[in-house]
Amino acid sequence: MDKELIVEEKYSGYWIQITIALGLITVAFLFVYSITSDILWKGILRLIAFGGLAATVFSALKVMQGKHTVHLEISDTNLLLTYTRKSQTISKDIFSLDNIDVLYSEKHASFMGEALLFNDQNVRFVPVDSDRPLNLVEVKGRPLALSEEDAQRVKDFVENHAPNADIPMK
Repeated sequence: MDKELIVEEKYSGYWIQITIALGLITVAFLFVYSITSDILWKGILRLIAFGGLAATVFSALKVMQGKHTVHLEISDTNLLLTYTRKSQTISKDIFSLDNIDVLYSEKHASFMGEALLFNDQNVRFVPVDSDRPLNLVEVKGRPLALSEEDAQRVKDFVENHAPNADIPMK
């Protein structure tokens, strides 16, 4: 039985292209804003350019951040999770395997509330002494999006080692 599992956060390779496209769109709206003389259109174009700048900054931050890698390891009766990004350890979590009761995955909610286009998953569990579900794989309070395959691998790995773990059927 394996004592270690490595999974990666689901991360699109298109973030660089998205950032460049948003930057070019922002520059285009700024140029049109600078040559427009109508006050109403100036306000609209400036608002659109500001929104494009904000979106460019957020996507550039996503590119700079990169994707996280999660190392799950079994040590005695504990589950150790180590989060790395660009070969640098970001944080570590420890969970008692005896404390994991119900383990399941659900659709990953984006910042807009629901994952509409992608089938990203979060792995969650309910502790033995609580009825409030917690995220198993999260960095600094932000749940990481996993592919369906990786979410299933994490669930299988934890279920094989946690004596109380129960994975409900879909």
